Amino acid sequence: MNLLRLTKRSQNAMSGRRSALAQAGLGLLAMLMSSGLAGNLHGMVVAWGRNTWGQLGDGTTADRNVPVLVDPANSLGGLKVSALATGQAHSLALTTDGRVLAWGRNTSGDLGDGTQEDRYLPTPIAAAGALAGKSLSAIAAGQDFSLAVASDGKAYAWGNNAQGELGNGNTTDQPLPVPVTADGILTNKSVALVAAGSYHSLAVTTDGQVVAWGYNRTGALGDGTTANRTSPVAVTTNGALGGQRIVAVVAGEYHSLALSASGTVFSWGLNFDGQLGDGSGLDSSLPVALNRTNLFAGKAVIAIAAGLGHSLALTEDGVVYAWGDNSVGQLGDGTTQERDTPVPVATNGVFAGKRVTAIAAGAGHSLALADDGQLYSWGANVFGRLGDGSVSQRNLPVAVDMSGVLGDQIITALAAGSQAFHSLVLTVGRPPKTEISYSPNSIRFKITGSPSTTYQFQRAATLSPPVLWLPITNLTTDVDGSLNYQDEVPEKQAFWRFTPP
Repeated sequence: MNLLRLTKRSQNAMSGRRSALAQAGLGLLAMLMSSGLAGNLHGMVVAWGRNTWGQLGDGTTADRNVPVLVDPANSLGGLKVSALATGQAHSLALTTDGRVLAWGRNTSGDLGDGTQEDRYLPTPIAAAGALAGKSLSAIAAGQDFSLAVASDGKAYAWGNNAQGELGNGNTTDQPLPVPVTADGILTNKSVALVAAGSYHSLAVTTDGQVVAWGYNRTGALGDGTTANRTSPVAVTTNGALGGQRIVAVVAGEYHSLALSASGTVFSWGLNFDGQLGDGSGLDSSLPVALNRTNLFAGKAVIAIAAGLGHSLALTEDGVVYAWGDNSVGQLGDGTTQERDTPVPVATNGVFAGKRVTAIAAGAGHSLALADDGQLYSWGANVFGRLGDGSVSQRNLPVAVDMSGVLGDQIITALAAGSQAFHSLVLTVGRPPKTEISYSPNSIRFKITGSPSTTYQFQRAATLSPPVLWLPITNLTTDVDGSLNYQDEVPEKQAFWRFTPP
């Protein structure tokens, strides 16, 4: 328990203002916590599922059916992560200072560290060579290759290149990052984001155009052909994409999805399992519009995800829709029936009364984060990739086990790439929660927060703008952290806050 105690002298100064203090103090503390002014708390990367090549980053090769901490020994000194990506057997993390860390299988140079040595803990990719002096802003992971966007607006790639998926004009594997060809369709353009399928790559430019390269036998590049491309080509805008500004792309094994600024979804490539969602069941080398009939009609889509042979969309009302392969329950509708148009993931059961805020799709499994902070999963569960403590297939959403390392964390990002048999999430520590109570001689502050997170305890020295805060002491919270403090509080200055130092 955390206790703030006032002296008798302070009590006299406070006696006429206790009610006002309660309202103002509670309001101030609530404002600080909800607005983010308390600062960024240390978060974690957490993983589960297959770990044969160390792709969970916990220093072992043991599969995990419940979430475990990546880099448990903190060997990288607490670098803060802003984004995640998962390949078939490797993982990537983008740090807030623009670096990329990689771990897992490295047979084709997937990790970009210049070797072919598997890594069981996060390892920085080579920052010399093509990336010297550059900060990275976006990442993606394919089956056994990786992509990144740098501060110069160019895309870079490393790993397997047998199908031209690195986009550098040849088919030679690269264990170190190389630039994606920036002339041709990308002349005088900057790349904003990237996506990676099994053997093909996508990029969106800052003006909303989609380009693609790599394997194209099923039309996954969307250029109207089935010819592989070793350098970027434009996804055709003469048809369904005409006049559309694209804000997001994702890549399945052999199909691609794009989301426009208007909230409309387009798709192209393999359609054997209905993963394009247009109702035709026919492959398309040109973009087609997603079928939006029935319950989907009139709703704007705010997020998309592509699995091995299935696709997901999240609508503005917090409902998840799914289509494509459903052989292992990855559509979450309670069946194993293939769907060539979108169907809602079951909204009863664990989703009853909840809105979904984020989605991800893997190799036969799906993830969704609800607005109450609980993470859910469904589909194939070989290797424990659903994180529910079992290896049982689930045709309906089930709760990911959050009783362990996720128990006191807020999930901020999900990753489960179309080839991946494992899942990753990014978290941020919970901000401190403060309860205030009063007794005749004291005011009691009970403060709880994320385990092992240090908060600075401050008191206002003046309330005249700008407010001056005086550091009093630091408090490292755990499940039952404690702080005892006595202070003689000047009149009209009885305000406190708890922030990371």
